[in-house]
Amino acid sequence: MSDSTITIEQARNTLNIARRDHAASLKAFESVNDGKHDMVAMIEAADTVKSCTASLARAEAVVKTAEFAQFTGERNEAIQRIHDVIKASITAERAALVKCGVETLIPARIDLTLDSPPVSIAAHGPGLKAPKGAPRTGSGEGFKSAGAVNVDGTEYRSLNAAYMALRAAADGVEPGAITPANSESAHRWLTKAGHAVEAVNAA
Repeated sequence: MSDSTITIEQARNTLNIARRDHAASLKAFESVNDGKHDMVAMIEAADTVKSCTASLARAEAVVKTAEFAQFTGERNEAIQRIHDVIKASITAERAALVKCGVETLIPARIDLTLDSPPVSIAAHGPGLKAPKGAPRTGSGEGFKSAGAVNVDGTEYRSLNAAYMALRAAADGVEPGAITPANSESAHRWLTKAGHAVEAVNAA
């Protein structure tokens, strides 16, 4: 059986045997390296340690290869499931998005180190640009930015908190790398990126 087809369980069993043999060879070498045994016995014991050390290294490499093969398969299957869900959602919503002038959807980087990572998708297209003369929805008149806001179904403690988190995700940087913006600029960026912004408990 080649290293590419061996299972993780088989590889780990072989590794355990190699570790046992290596430990035994070290113990045997110590027993003859006491000044009472002849040089031939010491050389033979040293050769055994060398052989067992090489076998142990090979066994460890085989385990890493087997684990990588299994985890690669599991990872690809998980990504494919996510891909299928996204594709089905886009197919279902495509007509509505195109009707609203959306031409492109760009997902931001998703941080899987978080227990519940935010998912941000920016929409681009001619339908996202307000026509000339349309009232602005900045913090001054239309949008009330004080307090918590709901962006794409996720609640943030403030408009600026939402801006910093989603801007960081879009830029692929840590939230701390984003400079806070005033409410009008934050709201402008969020809406331009295609996010739906609502004030929580707005009157």
